[in-house]
Amino acid sequence: MPKISVITPTLNCSRFIRQCIESVIAQGYEHFEHVIVDGESGDCTVDILREYPHLKWISEPDEGEADALNKGLKIASGDIIGWLNADDWYMDGTFSKVAEVMDPSRGVHAVYGHTTFVDEIRNERYAKETAAELTLGDVFMRWWHDRHPRQPSIFFSRQLMDDVGLYNDKLHYSIDLEYWLRVVVRYKFHFIDREFSCARLRGESKSEGNGAEQIRHHWKIALPYMSYLTEEEQQAVWEDYYLYQFFYGINGVYAQVPMPPRGVIALRGALAALNKVQHFKKGFHYLNGMVDDYLEHSGESKKATNSMEIIKKTRELFEMLSGTKEIDEALRLIPDATT
Repeated sequence: MPKISVITPTLNCSRFIRQCIESVIAQGYEHFEHVIVDGESGDCTVDILREYPHLKWISEPDEGEADALNKGLKIASGDIIGWLNADDWYMDGTFSKVAEVMDPSRGVHAVYGHTTFVDEIRNERYAKETAAELTLGDVFMRWWHDRHPRQPSIFFSRQLMDDVGLYNDKLHYSIDLEYWLRVVVRYKFHFIDREFSCARLRGESKSEGNGAEQIRHHWKIALPYMSYLTEEEQQAVWEDYYLYQFFYGINGVYAQVPMPPRGVIALRGALAALNKVQHFKKGFHYLNGMVDDYLEHSGESKKATNSMEIIKKTRELFEMLSGTKEIDEALRLIPDATT
């Protein structure tokens, strides 16, 4: 029976941490350890930790979540490792299923399942199903299809950790994204079709209320990994992104830090998305805002001021890139934007 180590970083999370601890105990899995790294909380977190003699825990200042996670990884002695935040919890039977499937001798070093999101008082918000065949492109697709697995429902082997290394302690946001990108270019993720965890959405969490900063971190971390994808895969990633943008427009989270199509592949992805939206004119004008930014930065034009200029300036860029099926089809559709 492999030993499972759960790492829980926490700071002032006494309202929720008991449920987190109890969900690990409730697994009924004998060979486990729960390592909790507290950032010297000012609430009663430490008092709660003292109630559970089986825990391995420390409480001291740290340099952020990644630093706390790395402290936990250095303490952990398990064959399988999971990261469970203090306000999240595991569903019953998760450990036994993970232990059954994880098998480094057969090349199974990372497994993942579904996650359900709840609010602060445990009302279910939505169930997050993930891609059954996780690729690097799926890790990118956090927009329209939203295929990537969530952190509390991922487990990995010690061998993987020894190979990939610790979490990037220079990061404040996207710590998990950066780690999974490092992993997926070296290892295959194995899917288990069951719910592993519940993740709590709450206003006090680090991820709430800082959308623009998180998105900037996302792009900074993710874009270098685009080179691992084929052109077809890159186009699919951009299509996914622009489908999200066209649907949600200025109300979407990612509208706070828009990414205009600055290259041929990104533009093809945008056009492929544009051809799929029902409200073509709305999508077209939204895309133009990004294309206009591209033209402005490339010195090709000034900002368009009306619909006809929008069409003219966008056509200029599209025509420069004509000759592919997607772009030629879009060119035939562009006049419809005036109707």
